[in-house]
Amino acid sequence: PPFDPYLDPAPADPAQTDHSPDLGTLPPLLVDLAGGDPADYLLEEHRWATADVPRARLVDLNTEAAGYFAARYPESWAASYLTERLGSDLADDPRFAAGYAPAGWTGLVEHLRALGATDTEILAAGLGSRTRTGNLIDRFRDRLVFPIHGADGDIHGFIGRRNPATDDADRAGPKYLNTPETDLYRKGAQLLGLHEGRDALADGATPVLVEGPIDAYAVTLAGDGRYVGAAPLGTAFTDRQADQLRPYIRDGRPGIVVATDADPAGERAAERAYWQLTARGDNPARLAMSDGLDPADVLRTGGTTTLQQALQESGSLAEHLVNQRISAATHNTATAEERVAAIRAAAEVIGALRPNRWLHHIDRVTDVLDAVPGSVHLEVIEAGTAWILDPAGQAAARLNRRAPGVQPAPQKPDVERWRDLAHSIDPRLPGDGGWPMLADALTRAHNGGYDVNGQLPHLAAQHQLPDRNPATELRYRLHADTHTANPPPDIAAQWQAATSTGTRHPQPVPPPARERNLPRDTPGR
Repeated sequence: PPFDPYLDPAPADPAQTDHSPDLGTLPPLLVDLAGGDPADYLLEEHRWATADVPRARLVDLNTEAAGYFAARYPESWAASYLTERLGSDLADDPRFAAGYAPAGWTGLVEHLRALGATDTEILAAGLGSRTRTGNLIDRFRDRLVFPIHGADGDIHGFIGRRNPATDDADRAGPKYLNTPETDLYRKGAQLLGLHEGRDALADGATPVLVEGPIDAYAVTLAGDGRYVGAAPLGTAFTDRQADQLRPYIRDGRPGIVVATDADPAGERAAERAYWQLTARGDNPARLAMSDGLDPADVLRTGGTTTLQQALQESGSLAEHLVNQRISAATHNTATAEERVAAIRAAAEVIGALRPNRWLHHIDRVTDVLDAVPGSVHLEVIEAGTAWILDPAGQAAARLNRRAPGVQPAPQKPDVERWRDLAHSIDPRLPGDGGWPMLADALTRAHNGGYDVNGQLPHLAAQHQLPDRNPATELRYRLHADTHTANPPPDIAAQWQAATSTGTRHPQPVPPPARERNLPRDTPGR
């Protein structure tokens, strides 16, 4: 039977040692790669050893570009736009470095060329792009621009907000435009706002996960040193970004506040963040906002005090998700099957928390659904056991859950399953000696939620695959583009956390009689 933290004795001599790496002692690049995986660090070293443009040169070009944008910011529409949205143009705040990319076609390109930059370097930094006629033009034009810093403090890229006076019909490009994938900047690897709020975070501030850069700065401005906004930069919240929040997830600190927009897309983003953050031991909170609002809207309409008070009153994200799952089963006409489904769905949410946080939510679900005593406990114990044994796998499964009733088709062996895809990318791949290892890695990446069919062609197209060992090279790229979560936590440590905090435990909860040889009517709590 599954491990039962309420009935089974605690394992002898529970481990007390934290085996996670001390990120403060590791090179900055390692910290910036999926939370400090040494294998990723070695891959990063290999990347720069074979790069066309050295890392230091890309950093220099980005630094020059940031200065160029900053010099053109004060007289632009961007300054007044930020003042309207945030109540400040940020010009006098040393934490921020807003800039403006002029509307011309080649202003930055010509500026960098005058400083000795080659077109190859400008393209490698993601600061320019080629037109269909072959001319090199600025990537960012007529945009409010913010620098994107890596964990090392260097500028890895930029994000630009288009002029609000234009829209899609004006062919002005997307609302937000990022630096393209480069050797230095990788989409999904940075969180905007952590660098700007680094001093406050070091002093104990709580990170607040938002959707956009303006929201991130709104939170930091209103947070008064107690809250720091962080935005995923135009992509769904990734495991690499979640790992960057690990240093702020520990006992004695509040949970990460999830402040995604109050609309259906924001609700989906909040649930996604919940699985990723709880897999790292967090008990995240949820910022409550009126429908359709985001944190910048709250700051603009209500002022600093209103947003700060809302942040302080953030409720439990787990409770928010549980409410969503049980609400449909609370009406008088709910069937037994609907109530069971609601309990199981709620148990998944509760079981993702640490055991010492279960009971409050169990009691509430039991009361609201008038459930049989002990039934919710058992569902949570089973869901929680699966989570404790493999939090990363459970999180990935829930992030990529299929629609109800859809069953996965039987799978071919790895080398056959991916053969057609590999052949379409490069006919040499299926016959290469490294193909079996690549095929195995593809299956594991797929099972972890990675879009193999969509992403593998892009990885192969980054640079031409070498004549020797093309499958091995592609496997390196795959590893660099995916993230392997940390090993599952020690169950004994989880037990220790549950029993060392004075948690009120229920009376013994009966598992099915066949598992413990107890009569079915054994009393619950």
